[in-house]
Amino acid sequence: MQGIIASQRGVTPDGTCVNGASQYINMFGYLAYDGTSYDGSCSFFGAAEGRPPPLPEALGWTICLVLGLAFAALTSLMVFLSNRGVASEEQTGNNSEVFSTAGRTISAGLTAADVVSKWTWAATLLQSSNVAFAYGVSGPFWYASGATIQVILFAVLAIEIKRKCPAIHTMLEVVNARWGTAAHLTFLFFGLMTNLIVTAMLILGGAATINALTGMNTYAANFMIPVPVMLYTAFGGLKGTYYASFTHTFVIYLALLIFMYVGPSARPPPFSYLCMSLPPISVCHSLLPLCRSLPPISVGHSLLSLYVTPS
Repeated sequence: MQGIIASQRGVTPDGTCVNGASQYINMFGYLAYDGTSYDGSCSFFGAAEGRPPPLPEALGWTICLVLGLAFAALTSLMVFLSNRGVASEEQTGNNSEVFSTAGRTISAGLTAADVVSKWTWAATLLQSSNVAFAYGVSGPFWYASGATIQVILFAVLAIEIKRKCPAIHTMLEVVNARWGTAAHLTFLFFGLMTNLIVTAMLILGGAATINALTGMNTYAANFMIPVPVMLYTAFGGLKGTYYASFTHTFVIYLALLIFMYVGPSARPPPFSYLCMSLPPISVCHSLLPLCRSLPPISVGHSLLSLYVTPS
């Protein structure tokens, strides 16, 4: 095994792919969805080798259209129910102030759920996995710790803004009132660019995932994914986005609970089809000492320890 690890330093499936075959060897023994080995593969789902996607294309369209519209309907229903018992002139859709600020009645719980939902995107998932592989449990721990600093600082800033400027709608109004037009336009430019880049990243990442799993056309997925979001946002305004974030967070935690159960276990009957290629946790644990010889881990420190020094 030590020889395999030494030979795989710097080897990636796509970086060494030549004529549909690579020099990659999976030292954890994981199997592909069709039961074949990942050794020599150029891609995770085998598209580079000409293998069909693991799921039918019709399922991709179902996810983008049927599931997306059902989710938009659920969010819209939540907004509709929240309007019950509220005066007509104060309901979302009848009042532009309520539409753009959710009536300034968003609770701390919805705000926390919104932060979790907004931050669970492709970049966060991929980078936390990368640093976990490189530094062990300390990688994602310090990655998350560093990312929470800005949330804590902005939380304090948001409280003070709400105290001193209770009638504003966006942060840019504060910038315009305090520092003038030049600063307002500068923040406006960077805000729009950030929104465009993040939106493009999320849509393209989702479309690429749907394409890899089902073979659905990437361009079609790019156009279909935003449609449900536009529907419930047009109906519910800011309140609709918060309710959507709440349901996102519910699904995220549900998925975490499922994988905490099926991942480390030895193929429990209700979920045996989900973990056919996952080895028991004892096998993964036995391979951790071998992984310490991979850079940038310094030899002598456990991947389960928070004390890890890059070599």
